Amino acid sequence: MAMAEAFGAPFTYVMHGRDAGSGLDPAANRQGTPFISAELSGGGGVDRHAVALGAAGTRRLLVHLGVLKAEPEEPAPNTQFVTGIEALAAPFSGIFAPAIDKGERVTAGQIAGTLYSVEELERAPEVLHVPADGVVIARPAPARVRRGTHLCLISRETDRASLLGEI
Repeated sequence: MAMAEAFGAPFTYVMHGRDAGSGLDPAANRQGTPFISAELSGGGGVDRHAVALGAAGTRRLLVHLGVLKAEPEEPAPNTQFVTGIEALAAPFSGIFAPAIDKGERVTAGQIAGTLYSVEELERAPEVLHVPADGVVIARPAPARVRRGTHLCLISRETDRASLLGEI
């Protein structure tokens, strides 16, 4: 948790890493090694804000771990811990016009966006709704989506003490 706080991403999703069959997180868990990773843009994209957040967060983390002998150039912003994931999936293939953004606090039933079919031109556009209260932690950037594509992931806000009780 201290590593995530030192990194200082706006939102931190904590995973146990014990249940996954492969990957870096379960391997680190088996070795008793602290592990942190960052999803900074998602959807195969990158933007300058994500690059700046990643660079500053990595520097703060390296100072926190004692790898760099320096003071962080800026203090870590407070991170908001989130837990659980509710996904909104595309019911058919088409073009998704989002009405919500990554990092936005949303309520169940709020309009998430509109999906337009490009394969069934007679099909009316479908307004899609947010599946749960929480924070949008991911929203892929491509407009063209396939049936089943996650259009957004919603997590609920929690606090450090609650997460420590789950680990």
